[in-house]
Amino acid sequence: MKPHTKMSKTSVDNFSLFRSEQAIEEADVVLLLLDASMGPTMQDKRIAGKILEAKKACVLLVQKWDLALADGMNEKDSLAAIRQMMPFLNFAPVVFCSNKSGYNVRRTIDAIDRAAASASEKLPTGIMNRVITTATKKTLSPMIKGRRLKIYYGLQVSTNPQTIRLFVNDPKLVTDAYLSFIEKNLRARFGLEGAPVRIFLKARTRKD
Repeated sequence: MKPHTKMSKTSVDNFSLFRSEQAIEEADVVLLLLDASMGPTMQDKRIAGKILEAKKACVLLVQKWDLALADGMNEKDSLAAIRQMMPFLNFAPVVFCSNKSGYNVRRTIDAIDRAAASASEKLPTGIMNRVITTATKKTLSPMIKGRRLKIYYGLQVSTNPQTIRLFVNDPKLVTDAYLSFIEKNLRARFGLEGAPVRIFLKARTRKD
């Protein structure tokens, strides 16, 4: 029996994913490269999942944009399609670029710098809590079994990734949608473009 001289596509994809995982762990900001003509592939989505698991800052680079323009594509429609296909990376900026023409090279560098800065930014406690208080007064949390979540205050406990702890009456009263609402308001105030945000809830004790 002759030995196999070619790797199957599955083997190549698995090896590529393994190499990508290593690179993700070592990176401060991960650049996920997408082919403009193909859009996000299944392999791209797998790598995106690894980026999300690792809680890394991220920038999405859509390459070969010069060829896409020649085919009649536009940034608005392409961006909408990418967001729809990869909603879990909606915090990551999307830059359409071309190595051949040099299109958006400067913007790519700026996006990387912003993502790195966002991941390590210190959030002033007073300002952060004013944002949270204003948001919770504007939109109340949903009632769960006759009770409503109350957020007393928040603390930024670490950066890279951005990690916030909210002290509340009962963590079981939170919904994913309401946490997303709080995150959206924090991003609106502080930006944090390209940086993932982790929010943990803790029941407030008398000691707290």
